Amino acid sequence: MADLDTRTPFEMTYNPVVKKYLERYLKFGAKRLSRMMAHGQYYFPMFEEHLDKYNMPLEIKYLAVIESALNPKARSYVGATGLWQFMYSTGKMYDLTVNSYVDDRNDPLKSTEAACQYMLKMYDVFEDWNLVLAAYNSGPGNVRKAIRKSGGKRSYWEIRPFLPRETSAYVPLFIAATYAMEYGHLYGVGPSEVPAYYIDTDTVRITQQIHFKQMEDELGIDPATMEFLNPQYRYKIVPFVTNKDYFIT
Repeated sequence: MADLDTRTPFEMTYNPVVKKYLERYLKFGAKRLSRMMAHGQYYFPMFEEHLDKYNMPLEIKYLAVIESALNPKARSYVGATGLWQFMYSTGKMYDLTVNSYVDDRNDPLKSTEAACQYMLKMYDVFEDWNLVLAAYNSGPGNVRKAIRKSGGKRSYWEIRPFLPRETSAYVPLFIAATYAMEYGHLYGVGPSEVPAYYIDTDTVRITQQIHFKQMEDELGIDPATMEFLNPQYRYKIVPFVTNKDYFIT
């Protein structure tokens, strides 16, 4: 953990709380961790490109591990969805289209852009990446409240007792996920096999309404592959709207 701490602006503290979550990944969740490592081979280069564009810590890519287990169609019990688990209202604030056919919260590229913009906004407020994570989980209001209750402390670990229960576990979980994804190989955990189509992809603009099944019939592309790579299309249909561009990967 000390080596990881020297390579990131996050405060990578190792304590009994972090140890508990780390064991959950490495001892009891190795199969799930292996699957996320495999999906990371497709998603992480995409995340890193956006994070680098905004000069943000590249380790933020692991936030999607704890948010969605790198499942672009993951949906929480409160209605948050996508790799970065945007609620409807937050998604609309960052120009993510949500309608009967399209949910951009499930679009890997657009939701990653929105997540970067949101976290940058939080960093402008708190100037601490651990507090940005806490704000991402529970909202900036709860972080400000915890800072006030702590007597003005600005460290996550100092305000942690005053945060909501879920958020008090959030940063330890992030630290554990980051370590597990970076060093899981030292514990015999590696990525499961990734089909080639996860890696060798391109993006094209669609100029007419089309169903994924048509692509199978005309181009021989498996609809399941199309659905995995384009999870934002709710009914496997790419709509056509005048003066609106839609793309598929």
